[in-house]
Amino acid sequence: MTQKSGAVFQFGAKGAGEDGKKAVRTVLGVGCSVEGKLVCTGPTRLDGNVNGALVADEFLLIDRNSTVVADLNVSELVIRGKVKGNIKAKKRVTLEGSAKVEGDIETPSINISDGAQVMGKVNVTRREDVSVEGVVHQFARKTEETNNTKTTA
Repeated sequence: MTQKSGAVFQFGAKGAGEDGKKAVRTVLGVGCSVEGKLVCTGPTRLDGNVNGALVADEFLLIDRNSTVVADLNVSELVIRGKVKGNIKAKKRVTLEGSAKVEGDIETPSINISDGAQVMGKVNVTRREDVSVEGVVHQFARKTEETNNTKTTA
């Protein structure tokens, strides 16, 4: 499948399998390529090529045969192939030994295997349940309590 109209493609469906485990439901096979914005709904594996933008609301596997030239906005990502573009992941990014990434990565959790290559910045952010303002506020309150204890003693 090759598309050059700048259209938006949407594949897959949400939900778990009968056993409650999420299995890959959508595959972009070897020899297939997409140009434009690719939107993946549900667990997806890419063996083909993407050029444009890529959005995935669940698990996305970019396999060894795949080359992605796009900015990625995903939930959970495993890379075995090549990515040229910035990556923003809500949960985690895993770079396996064959991964080659040229671009910045922003995620709360990252695992980089031996052999993986990254040319760009890696920014490990805090999880959504912890904000910087909350941590600063807690630190200020504890400092104030400590100072008050020293003053009254």
